Amino acid sequence: LAVQSRLRVTQCGRVHQKRCTHVSPFPFGERDTSLQECITLANSGDEEAAATLGDYYSRSLSAGKSDANYWYGKAADLGNVKAMRKVFDAYYFGFDAPKNTAKADEYLLKAAEGGAEWAQLVLARRMEKTEPQKAMEIYLNEARKENCHAQARLAHAYMQGDLPERNTTTD
Repeated sequence: LAVQSRLRVTQCGRVHQKRCTHVSPFPFGERDTSLQECITLANSGDEEAAATLGDYYSRSLSAGKSDANYWYGKAADLGNVKAMRKVFDAYYFGFDAPKNTAKADEYLLKAAEGGAEWAQLVLARRMEKTEPQKAMEIYLNEARKENCHAQARLAHAYMQGDLPERNTTTD
């Protein structure tokens, strides 16, 4: 029996990689499934299965990163916010995909519409020069959710005076 990678998706959503000596292990959810069964689930619209396949292929030594990008893209198109981040990074920075800022922005906007904090912060940073008040509102909203990046940006903005002042006690 060959030693193969094994992924386990826990209730918290984290993917943990383990080593095992089973033939084609691919744990998914509450039961073990084969890789092919997981592909079938993903192809039938299961966003978690598609994201899990993206994680699996991103760690695979034998598969190319294009396989990981394909499954992350499928998961993102199905609404998986974590996968949207992976696809955004791939296109924006050119990680394992051709650099394409227009496609990156599509996934950024989808993630922001889905309430992803990282996407909100990227948009706020982009708005600082053109719509500083709107950027400030986003930072305040995310800071209230205890987002440390938004809190740090607000602290810096207040110290430097580089965003509009706003009386936060009236919100």
